[in-house]
Amino acid sequence: MVESSSKPARLGAVIDVIESLAPPTLAEPWDKTGLQVGDPTQAVSRALVCIDLTEPVLAEAARRKAELIVAYHPVIFSPLTQLTATHWKQRVLLDAVRKGIAVYCPHTALDAAVGGVNDWLADGLGKGARRPIQPTAWPGSGGNYKLVTFVPPDVADGVRDALSEAGAGVIGHYRRCSFNLAGHGTFQGDETTNPAVGEAGRLEQVEELRMEMVVPRAELAAVVEALYASHPYEEPAFDVYQTVPPPTTSAATEAGGHDA
Repeated sequence: MVESSSKPARLGAVIDVIESLAPPTLAEPWDKTGLQVGDPTQAVSRALVCIDLTEPVLAEAARRKAELIVAYHPVIFSPLTQLTATHWKQRVLLDAVRKGIAVYCPHTALDAAVGGVNDWLADGLGKGARRPIQPTAWPGSGGNYKLVTFVPPDVADGVRDALSEAGAGVIGHYRRCSFNLAGHGTFQGDETTNPAVGEAGRLEQVEELRMEMVVPRAELAAVVEALYASHPYEEPAFDVYQTVPPPTTSAATEAGGHDA
């Protein structure tokens, strides 16, 4: 069970972090990885991790108030022709939808990831030489992300400081690096919103800075959490871009020697 001690994150941001560790491009062509149930905009504060999603696992997730289940094996593998309560797997999917619990499955993407399942299994053979049997290109291994957000000018320094403290904005020996461009943003909240600027139901136009900062892969989750905590908007807008260096190699399968 994984629980956030700070403000809940959007499911899409959580998936970005998962896929930075196990990129979907590493998955086998026949596999069915990724988000299988859920809305990327829904809030997530607790996640349950399992090998297989079964009815008892879903019941435990509901009992623990988890909004996300990360199940290693895909729940939906063959094309579904119906969704009824007559089969346990279909019941699990129906129940997950009813309860608003998202389901994400990494499977062979996690197998081939650096430090993933295959590396873990090979480690059990000892520290002998190993080589990939089936090399897989790792997109952006060791690379960074770029976070782009939009903030009111009068709070930009505070947001930048918070992101920097969380690990963003480091380029070589320089810290707190950012690019800022002035512009205008527009938004119109529905009747359920409580905007920090303006009124619900009215189109607002405000001065904003487009702020860009590099983010190390390992710090992405912390930086996104810092953005939510420091940004004054009820729904801060941001994008995360992967900056891809020349590919390195990971392995869908590995061969290794055994230390005597």
